[in-house]
Amino acid sequence: KIIEVCKKYNIEITGSVFKQNAEEIEKIVKVCKKYNIEITGTVFLKSADEIEKIIEICKKYNIEITGSVFYKSAEEIEKIVEICKKYSIEIKGNVFLKSAEEIEKIIEICKKYNIEITGTVFRQSADEIEKIIKVCKTYNIEITGSVFNKSAEEIEKIIEVCKKYNIEITGSVFLKSAEEIEKIIEVCKKYNIEITGSVFLKSAEEIEKIAIVCKKYNIEITGSVFLKSADEIEKITEVCKTYNIEITGAIFLKKSSSLQKTIDFIIENYDERYLTPLIIIKEPKHLSEVMPYLDSLGVLEFIINSASILTLTKEEIEKRVEIIKLLGEDIVKNGKFNSVFGMNKTRLNKKLNSYKDNDVIYPLIEDYIVK
Repeated sequence: KIIEVCKKYNIEITGSVFKQNAEEIEKIVKVCKKYNIEITGTVFLKSADEIEKIIEICKKYNIEITGSVFYKSAEEIEKIVEICKKYSIEIKGNVFLKSAEEIEKIIEICKKYNIEITGTVFRQSADEIEKIIKVCKTYNIEITGSVFNKSAEEIEKIIEVCKKYNIEITGSVFLKSAEEIEKIIEVCKKYNIEITGSVFLKSAEEIEKIAIVCKKYNIEITGSVFLKSADEIEKITEVCKTYNIEITGAIFLKKSSSLQKTIDFIIENYDERYLTPLIIIKEPKHLSEVMPYLDSLGVLEFIINSASILTLTKEEIEKRVEIIKLLGEDIVKNGKFNSVFGMNKTRLNKKLNSYKDNDVIYPLIEDYIVK
């Protein structure tokens, strides 16, 4: 009967569904559909009535209703909310893996060692967190959220592997086990890949696939390629080849579908000269605001070789143009945009303050100094 109900509603048949009878599963499905809740394994840990109570509590406190909330009863969630509010902890995901009492203990430990209280700390018990902190202090490892993905014992093993291969012990290595790290290092050595933090975002098998695709298309196997799967790299490469766009690291910051949308926008509204790596990684909406403005100033074509201006919003560009004009400078210098466009607030303030002794210019630009 349970299997029939699961097939009827296209529910994955996992162990948790057998905690309920067929009739109760039907009720649970109705409640989930009523509140548009995803029907995953954890919902079957509770009865339909309990799920309804949990949903009411979540709505009351504006808590996102994800699978982890169903590990707790409505009463337990109320207690967790009370503790989280007391200590200004974000109420989501991993906090529901612990009881209110455990959360309080974890918070005490984190405060004792001045550790930022993020979601990942709630993956471990208070005792385990204390052990992890001791290990990190022993080996002078920065205690960030990612270390709490592993136990103290696992961290010790990871450190051994990293020291053996002279790998920097940073956040992303803790996404993998010591065994996985060894496999990743082997693959990297095989394909002469620099072992930086980003390689640990992938498995050894995925890295091998990425390396094969990169060699096929003669793409440098560096950092940003590991943000994508081998299939996605192939799609991105095909898009770039179609439009004769140079394949640089920046290209892999976007999906192939996103790149295609921007390319379509540029071809429809401008021309293919603007299909450069640093331009096509921008969203069409942003370009639709900035490009017409730069065109109105008669300087649009300079983004082809000076695209960093596109990191600014239209409003920010307008302000910088005003400053440049008040300083009596040109918007474009030697074929590139004025350096004012690339200055952060500190550098811009420094430049503007350098005119303090100029009685003519300083009063005009004083309001542009960020206090």
